[in-house]
Amino acid sequence: MLPLGEQILLLLLDERRGEFEPIGKYVLARAMVGAVLMDLAFANRIDTDTTSLWVVDRTPTGNPLFDSVLERVAGSATTEPASAWIKTLSEEQADRIRERALAGLVQRGILKIREEKKL
Repeated sequence: MLPLGEQILLLLLDERRGEFEPIGKYVLARAMVGAVLMDLAFANRIDTDTTSLWVVDRTPTGNPLFDSVLERVAGSATTEPASAWIKTLSEEQADRIRERALAGLVQRGILKIREEKKL
């Protein structure tokens, strides 16, 4: 199964145009970070309730993207709600998360990078 971030990118892809649907950078950043947090929860590395998010298991997942987020959350001295982590990680790592998700789709052969010049 594909990581949720990669699934989000595929849902945003307009295959006819070969372009992603226009979506605000702010919205995409939070969606991608939320997807990584969900993947970490599915991997039983983090858990959350209505007031906080915490690390259950610090063992690396083997996915560099997930592991960098897991390390960041595990290294925090305080426990914050999931919404605070989404905001913080969106500011710190959203671009890298998106780039790695795209790279994952290319590595799996699901997407191909093709650059075209339009006049």
